[in-house]
Amino acid sequence: MKIISLIQFAILPFTIYASVKNDSLKKLDEVLDQIEDVMDQMEKQNEDENVLGPSPSPPSEDYQTESVYALAKISENVYDLNYREDIAKLNEGLSEFGYSVIEDSITKDPSMLHMAVWESSKNGNRVLAFKGTDLDNRQDRLQDLALFLGGESSAAIVQPTVSKAKELVEQYGVNLITGHSLGGYLAEIFATNNDLQGIAFCAPGTNGPNTQLGGSVVKGFHNVNFENDMLGNLMTGKYAHVQWSIYVESVGYTHGIDHMVDYFNDKKDMTNMDIQSRSTSYLTGYYYPK
Repeated sequence: MKIISLIQFAILPFTIYASVKNDSLKKLDEVLDQIEDVMDQMEKQNEDENVLGPSPSPPSEDYQTESVYALAKISENVYDLNYREDIAKLNEGLSEFGYSVIEDSITKDPSMLHMAVWESSKNGNRVLAFKGTDLDNRQDRLQDLALFLGGESSAAIVQPTVSKAKELVEQYGVNLITGHSLGGYLAEIFATNNDLQGIAFCAPGTNGPNTQLGGSVVKGFHNVNFENDMLGNLMTGKYAHVQWSIYVESVGYTHGIDHMVDYFNDKKDMTNMDIQSRSTSYLTGYYYPK
């Protein structure tokens, strides 16, 4: 926001007071018009400066609901984009939810995270999934490093993925977002800046000491992490999530999305809209959804 806008806005109450004191209704009308003009300018400027949003997404009161298991399975399947475009593999384990990948949505540009959109024939949901880190992929490792360091390099890494995601949201009517690890990190950035529901799995916090990329709390969007995950819970004192984390129980250290799929395999009725209410609240977050 420009300094001149702040100054204009700051002096308006004093101008109003002077107008009332002088009993000049005409002057007061002029001041009220000034207020409206300044507010319009501020709103327009905020929209111009918001590089992460808004996108053509559903309003927040139009809550989108999906099984946490289905979102975890999609987050697992999107990794297959690293190796091949095996459509059967991309749709594996999703038939009971009616999901199949929209082949034309598959994005494998080396300058950004791989991603694709899945559509359900049963409830009409369309889920955009971001692929997480492949340690064998040099570009993935560079993105992880840049995001961890923060600053301008972090925003520069994120922007191409966000821009492409906006295109897919508009083109395919996406109403849910998901991803694992680095993909979950991008899912939280995109969902909380664009008012979309979904789940980010095993993702580090999006607001760090050098860069704050997370947006605002969105009802129906959560990050779900293992309680014993050094990567997903990386420096939680410095890297914060937009919303309170939901932690699931793990035996020993784990970060794998396959373990998350296993965890929710017998909880397929649990959704992004009720997972928090089915968890126990503690000072550090929500634990052990049942």
